[in-house]
Amino acid sequence: GIKPESALVIGGGDGGTATGLLSLGFKNVTNVEIDSQVVEVSKKFFPGLSSAFKDSRCNLIIDDGIKYVRNISNKFDFVLVDSTDPEGPAEGLFSEEFYKSIHGALKAGGVAVTQSGSPLYQPKAIKLANSGMKKAFRHVYTYCCFIPTYPSGFWSFTMGSDSDRKFQSNVRSGKYFNSEILHGALSLPQFVRDMIG
Repeated sequence: GIKPESALVIGGGDGGTATGLLSLGFKNVTNVEIDSQVVEVSKKFFPGLSSAFKDSRCNLIIDDGIKYVRNISNKFDFVLVDSTDPEGPAEGLFSEEFYKSIHGALKAGGVAVTQSGSPLYQPKAIKLANSGMKKAFRHVYTYCCFIPTYPSGFWSFTMGSDSDRKFQSNVRSGKYFNSEILHGALSLPQFVRDMIG
C-alpha cells in the first residue's frame, strides 16, 4: 500500500496531532496554527503533548491556515484539520472554498480529515463538514469515535479523498486502533446518517 510521508495539520496548536503523526512514521509534518499563545502554553505546561515542536521533522508556522493552504499545491499526502467549532474565526475552516483549497494542497490520492463535532450537540459542524467536503472530494466518509474528554464523549470526523481506498484492508494496529475499530467507526447510527444525507 501507499505509505504517506508528508502531512499538514491546520490548527492543533497544542502539538498533539503533529506529535501523533510523527509517531506513526510521517517523515515531515507542517503544523499551521493561528494563535502563538496556544503553542507557548502547550510547550510550557504539556511538553509531552507538544514534543513535535522540538522535532526537526515538524515545521511549525504561525499563520492563518485558511490563507496558508490557498497557496499550496500538490504537496501533502495527508491533511488534518484540528480546529475549534465552526463559530467566529474558525467558521471558514468549514467552508466549501477551504475544502477545495485543501484538495489542491494534496498529492494525487491524498486524504483530508477534519474534526466535525459531536453529532449530539453540534449538528451544524457535521453537516457543514460533510456538505463542504462532498463539493471538493469524490469520496467522503464520516466516522465517529469515543473521546471521553469531549462533550458527550461521542465525536465525529469527516474524511475526503479522490481515491476510493478500501480503508479496512491495510490498517496498522496500535495501542487502541485496529481494523475492527475502524469498521465500527464507519458504521454510523441512523440519526447521523439522516443528518448528513
